Amino acid sequence: MARNLVRFFTGDKVVKSPAMNRMGAQVARTVLARVIHNVRAPRPDPSISDYVATLRKEGSVSIPNFLPPDVFEDVVQRTQAIWDREQSHVVDIHHGPNYAHVLYFAAGSPDRQSNSEVSNHRPNRP
Repeated sequence: MARNLVRFFTGDKVVKSPAMNRMGAQVARTVLARVIHNVRAPRPDPSISDYVATLRKEGSVSIPNFLPPDVFEDVVQRTQAIWDREQSHVVDIHHGPNYAHVLYFAAGSPDRQSNSEVSNHRPNRP
């Protein structure tokens, strides 16, 4: 048991001790690892703490004026050029009420006839 207790604090994925596992060793290791991670986690710069809080709460964040206007316009123009040029690779993916308009660049793009969730019934829209 003492040997397994030492292994509790190693980087091993599992502790091979039925007794320790019955006592909750795996759960305790997971909780302990999360606590250590949170204590050691880098702290964001105070100037962006509101953005970080929004990202953690909502899963995404919009940062106004992140790019200078000329760079942003260049990105928009390049993206539109790619979109216009690659329309033959666009497929619509449906999953329940959800819908995604996807541009596939890879040779392994989904086969429209074999996948019931992939179709081109909706009109292509930029």
